[in-house]
Amino acid sequence: MRMINGDLVLEEDEQRTVEEIEEAEAREKQLKIAYRITFSSREGLDVLKDLVGQGHLLETSYRADAREHALVEGERNLLLYILSKLSAEIKNKLMEV
Repeated sequence: MRMINGDLVLEEDEQRTVEEIEEAEAREKQLKIAYRITFSSREGLDVLKDLVGQGHLLETSYRADAREHALVEGERNLLLYILSKLSAEIKNKLMEV
């Protein structure tokens, strides 16, 4: 970054970084929309409810065996990732049943 005529100007490599960040943010926004469309239907909610059970969301993930614990924790983390992409409205519908 440098100053030209009193204005801050980004160097070429800094500009590329800004563009990469903007592109990543746009991709993330589109991905969230896709998740919301996928899971907002009745069928999507049914799948999501099944994933809540399979993903050990409402139970402890602790297992005495370290490998089993890692597996269960991985399943739970995947479900939490999916839930992070959804709107509050979809999450509320999920918890209604």
